[in-house]
Amino acid sequence: MPVVSWIRAMAALVALAVPSAAFAQAGLVRSDTGAAAGAIQNEIREAVRPQLQITNSAGAITGLALSADGATLAIVPSDHSVRVWDLKNGLQQGRYDAPAAIVPVSLAAIGLGGDAQMASIGTAGGQLRVTDPQSGQALDIAVAPGSSRYFVVDRPFRRLITGGNDGIVRVRNLDTGELLVQIISTLSGWTAVDAQGRFDGTITGVDDVKWLASQLKLPIDNFSQPYYEPGLVARYIRAPSGFLAPAPTPVFGGIALPPKVAVTAQAAGNGVEVTIVAQDQGGGVASISLFQNGKLVPIQRQIGERKEAQNGVPSTIRIYRVPLAPGVNHFEAVATSLKQVEGEHAIADVSGAVVAAPAPAPNAAPAPVSAASLPTLHILTVGINKYRDARLNLDYGVSDATAILQSLQTSQGAFGKVIAKKLIDQGATRAAIIKALTDYQNAPVNDVLVVYLAGHGEIVGDDWYFLPHDFVFTPEGIKTTGISATTWRDLLSRVGPQRVMILIDSCKSGGSIDTLATAIDRRLLRSLGRDAGVAILAGARRDQSAEEFPQLHHGAFTYVLLQGVGGKADAQHNGQITTNQLLTYSTSELPLLTKKLINQMQVPVAYSRGEDFLVHHSN
Repeated sequence: MPVVSWIRAMAALVALAVPSAAFAQAGLVRSDTGAAAGAIQNEIREAVRPQLQITNSAGAITGLALSADGATLAIVPSDHSVRVWDLKNGLQQGRYDAPAAIVPVSLAAIGLGGDAQMASIGTAGGQLRVTDPQSGQALDIAVAPGSSRYFVVDRPFRRLITGGNDGIVRVRNLDTGELLVQIISTLSGWTAVDAQGRFDGTITGVDDVKWLASQLKLPIDNFSQPYYEPGLVARYIRAPSGFLAPAPTPVFGGIALPPKVAVTAQAAGNGVEVTIVAQDQGGGVASISLFQNGKLVPIQRQIGERKEAQNGVPSTIRIYRVPLAPGVNHFEAVATSLKQVEGEHAIADVSGAVVAAPAPAPNAAPAPVSAASLPTLHILTVGINKYRDARLNLDYGVSDATAILQSLQTSQGAFGKVIAKKLIDQGATRAAIIKALTDYQNAPVNDVLVVYLAGHGEIVGDDWYFLPHDFVFTPEGIKTTGISATTWRDLLSRVGPQRVMILIDSCKSGGSIDTLATAIDRRLLRSLGRDAGVAILAGARRDQSAEEFPQLHHGAFTYVLLQGVGGKADAQHNGQITTNQLLTYSTSELPLLTKKLINQMQVPVAYSRGEDFLVHHSN
């Protein structure tokens, strides 16, 4: 049998051996022989069936419980924690330490219970039988042995939720047994994945999940553009509807491999010349990006591009000329397929100039750190209460922007100086905001930039827009007078500092907002942070009047930020607040606070692609 036909036959047998409802299916296996390798290369250019790979699992599921109203789910993995889920919003709202000996019966102690009359469950090897005592109907579902040791049934919405030895909680349609979505708890967070490959999760949880495709380990985050779906669990726990994009090609069914990239760097004058080679592996080459220390290198740094065939493989070669930052410069190259899936990242580290301090005299006391040698913290805050169109006036924009600026200005020790700029109301025009961002292009690369925005945000077409004071409130007017996420990405990529954090508190001009609208905002704003290579924390909400939060004196988003900067985000208790600490604290606290105050969760988006860095120091 020819090699290619043999490989196809083996791939077909592997596919048949795995249940069709499973999300992860076996991929092809490479051979060391030249002939087989060439055949497999041809095969993978057609499609590869990836497998889902999990690291840092929280362990086997040892208990499940569903509240009587079906709104709250408790998951108990074997890492001795209880993960409490808000199913309406599709997120883990709390995580608590649990006794080592916790069992499902004792979950009633946290206010959750079940209805034993709903169904009876029996398992035998790889078969799960669900029987409805009222109708007598039975449903047999093929499952991996031991994967459904614990279960709860949400009969009103016809959902079966199971968990077991593999540590994955699965949500199924109770009538058909169809597997809808999986919840993966890891030591650091969580990820949810559906049958198409759509996903949601925390920053750290998503980092723990990968697609293994023909020996390529592709982080699930590499599938963000077509497959990231905020609130994914909420979509399925009730009824699949309202997805943000048309159903993508199911990942488990096979993908054309994204481009393979290589990166090299060579000294050139006062900087470095970086060359990226992107090889088409079957999925085409749609885009190429270069990140320096996590931040996007602007396209203006590109000095050349050509296409050629290398060993018969179509390739794109792109060259950048980039100035170096002090210390180690971490360059990361990535290319996307025509389906917008990123390939494996290629890395090159280059050392920049290091200014050595004079050697101290023998037995001399350490010299104090000179303020001139420390980075500068730049703060730009934009807050709008009064719009040119008075119908859209807000309550909190100016006071929130002022409070954030004052809070960050108190940072001591870690920065040589703090330079703050505030644009409010009539001063927060489109031209003024863009000029302020443009002015940072000459700031030193080792500095830190924090941008805070408070005002209206709207979605027009496929882009998100921040609305400055002088915008025109029509769809076409917003496109020309608003500042799009695409524009923000370009502006932020050009600023000098490589450590950038953007904080966005935006609300809808219509006065109301549903979960689908917030999910669209979260998707687009996460993409802004991810594409620009900056840390982002953003919340989209309906307009909140001053009467809603009189005890806070701020909007809920800014109140949580201020609490975090004030010390509550300081997980190490050392007076230092980093971007990751602020993101972790805010994403945990904001939904709980808003649910408590107005019985509606405001779920922020948080993302950080680059290195963790200091944004506040209180010592």
